[in-house]
Amino acid sequence: MATMLRNEQSSETHLNVVRRHIRLCGLQKGHDSLVAAIQPAYDDLIERHKSTTLKAQQREDALDSIILLDSDLDNAVRTAFEKCKQYDRENQGQPVINNIFPEGKFSAITSVSRNKEPDVVEKLALRIESLGNEHPLYGLAAELKQKVEASRQAIANLYLSITNTRKRKPKKRSPSLR
Repeated sequence: MATMLRNEQSSETHLNVVRRHIRLCGLQKGHDSLVAAIQPAYDDLIERHKSTTLKAQQREDALDSIILLDSDLDNAVRTAFEKCKQYDRENQGQPVINNIFPEGKFSAITSVSRNKEPDVVEKLALRIESLGNEHPLYGLAAELKQKVEASRQAIANLYLSITNTRKRKPKKRSPSLR
């Protein structure tokens, strides 16, 4: 039974119905003009659908990268915390953990939202650098800054992919099928 396509239906539905329509018209004598009339719109929809699918995949990939790099950043903070605790155990005197982690725990940093965490970790790296470049823990700052930069880049990539997904080319008017 023939039915009209509705705008609310998915692109996949539109593509399938039009593909079948083209195929069936091609099987009938004298209906080549119908195929020629609908083919440009069909080809345009295929290209738009591919583009939209690719943009959605890029957005998902960017989000996956953020999740992975946030986990790496959290682990680097945990490692820094543990190394500070180890340093304090092995070296008597002024404990560094109180200067580096004023709250006395790393969860105050790792529980911050993914967008804000790079800024908080950068402050942590600056506190580690304040120990001086001769300090055994000084190298932790460079590793933290490297992971901060990777996280910031991943966040920027996500925002770029979201922007690209929302951008739309001006719609071309399809030739009338009537």
